[in-house]
Amino acid sequence: MRMNILNFEYEEVQLNRHIPVKLFAFKANNADRVIPKHWHESIELLYCVEGQLNVWIGNDFYLLNRKDFIFINSNEVHSTQSPIKNKVIVLQIPLSFLNEVTQRAYNETLTIHLNTLNENISSEQENSYSIIRKLLYCMLENLEQKDFPQNLKVMSSLYDLLFIIFDKFSYSKKSSTIETQKYLERMSIITNYIKVNYQRELTLTGVAREFNFSPPYFSRFFKRYMGITFTEYLNSIRLDEAYHLLMNTDTSITKITYSTGFANNKSFSSLFKKTYNMTPLQHRKKYKQNKKDK
Repeated sequence: MRMNILNFEYEEVQLNRHIPVKLFAFKANNADRVIPKHWHESIELLYCVEGQLNVWIGNDFYLLNRKDFIFINSNEVHSTQSPIKNKVIVLQIPLSFLNEVTQRAYNETLTIHLNTLNENISSEQENSYSIIRKLLYCMLENLEQKDFPQNLKVMSSLYDLLFIIFDKFSYSKKSSTIETQKYLERMSIITNYIKVNYQRELTLTGVAREFNFSPPYFSRFFKRYMGITFTEYLNSIRLDEAYHLLMNTDTSITKITYSTGFANNKSFSSLFKKTYNMTPLQHRKKYKQNKKDK
């Protein structure tokens, strides 16, 4: 279930029955599958079984290819898009469960840095990656059986997986993207305001004054607790809505530009190309051709 705090929203993770995690696989047939920016307390592990997956975490972009995976820490803002046909395994583990098994060390004193996209991978790391892949397959295979003994096998694999992650890829925590429920609630109010008004000419100064912040403080506050700047966040909301209109309507690109709050076609096209590696027109043509080819 998702709580409506924008296209950039908080997601309440629903667990699998009989086990304290959410584990599933999805397949996408084209670039229309977009999960907009959101965050949740659960950690998330994405494993690309086939094809490719675009992943944004905060202000960073990652391209996952076959056999790649990436770890998303608790409360990190992230989004995904399937650029081509793919299959992806998703594992989400609630913070409450991690608090229990790590004696509250995770997210208070420890954080995780783990992905297979590092340029310099040691043989020890590669061995750990291989074990993680096998454990994910084992968990998913046994989860699909839905019987009591298999549930135990899932839990056994889950603990083995967590052991590798925390033993090999945990680091002392220096700061948190979103630290407390108090700040989560405050940011929810602010982001909801931006969602409602994103079509207007919003500025950092204007929004700061709306919530009784000085602009410099608001700029630091927003970046600290959301992981990206106010402008990046606002543009991401506008881009998500523009993408939806581009893929699902025949509305002209100029009309899409102004109806989603962009100042002009150049600023919209520039951001779109930076995000999707092609212009809005090129992407629309490619999408329509893919639909014809099915």
